[in-house]
Amino acid sequence: MRPTIDHWNYRIVLKDDVYGIHEVYYDAEGQVRAFTEQPVYPCGETLAELREDLEHFQQTFDRVVLNYEELSAQLVGPELAEEAKAAEENFRRTLASEGEE
Repeated sequence: MRPTIDHWNYRIVLKDDVYGIHEVYYDAEGQVRAFTEQPVYPCGETLAELREDLEHFQQTFDRVVLNYEELSAQLVGPELAEEAKAAEENFRRTLASEGEE
């Protein structure tokens, strides 16, 4: 059974020595249940909405920085997290070698 998402917020996440702002989703007990793989950016359909989104981004600096690898391991288990990391590294090597041709 999939856990129910109760709320979300923006959080700073450290991934590969780079900080980014991600959406993080929580259950009713406050446990992280999901997060965006890639950082998100502020946006809005009006300037007022964009300003409000930027204010939410600003609030992330008042929260603890999360670690991408630790979050991944927590959500999928350490074995699958290691497999995913290895697959991502292989993919990056493939892209790099294709760029050299």
